[in-house]
Amino acid sequence: MKRGGALAFAAILLLAIALRAQSASAAILEARITGASVSASLAISAYQNFTAFPEVPHRISDEDAAKVEAIVNAALAERSPGLSAELRGIEVASDANWMNLTLRLEIRGAISRRGSIAEVDCSWRSLSIRGPVIISGFDFNGIGRSFLRPALEAYEGHLGFYENGTILVTKERGLNTIGNLTPFDLSPFRGPLDSWRIRYGLRDGSTAIELHPRDFIMRVDRIGNATRSHIIRFRYYARIVAEGVADPRGDKVSLAAGDRSSEAAMALSIASLAALCLYLRGGGAKARLRAHPKRGRRARS
Repeated sequence: MKRGGALAFAAILLLAIALRAQSASAAILEARITGASVSASLAISAYQNFTAFPEVPHRISDEDAAKVEAIVNAALAERSPGLSAELRGIEVASDANWMNLTLRLEIRGAISRRGSIAEVDCSWRSLSIRGPVIISGFDFNGIGRSFLRPALEAYEGHLGFYENGTILVTKERGLNTIGNLTPFDLSPFRGPLDSWRIRYGLRDGSTAIELHPRDFIMRVDRIGNATRSHIIRFRYYARIVAEGVADPRGDKVSLAAGDRSSEAAMALSIASLAALCLYLRGGGAKARLRAHPKRGRRARS
């Protein structure tokens, strides 16, 4: 497993789980791609306050690292045939309430060329891992089935489950939904990239491709002498930043892969257009007003 190296593409998945009166969790994918390399950082952070996480050693064995790399590549082979991942680093930090995991990956085989255009295959962003991801004896992908569901089943008294916070469902359905939550399932990012919001950066000439947040909410009411509500919320948000002016279509992003002079010319064109827009909105409009005073106003004799 290689360590270090420049991070040209960053993908961050953040999962925070808190079963309290108010709790928040999220799956956040942030990315940066270039015409030369695709690398990723995948971070999972889980919080709970009703049972104790086991202590996981911060130093990960080469055997566990190799198993994680194999699991990721198996998911890639199913979702994106022809792509592969090289695990460049893995870190774990934990205590009784928090469990944090960070993976650093290099994605191979995602870039193809058509003349001066690079096409980057981003289908891997929505890979789905449903099975165990065990590191030092702890299943990082089984937080729902191994911790959340057992803790809820241990509650005494009546439980009420509400999908989206308002729709009452049966206890069995509620427990199954929570138990099936898997942090490494990135299928909510499967929508075509051209349906995402696209923004162009005038300062750095980059292209940002963003997926609006999508929420999964389950409210659990523990009903007794006093009712307590617990919220489990997952927010899926993604942001991919491409170098230069990019064209996202489906699972691919096309961007210029020519020499630096062509990139400089593109940046100059964008800057010139921005300056023209500012002129027309500001000084240019004022100049026109000065040249054409209001009609009907008499000049002093």
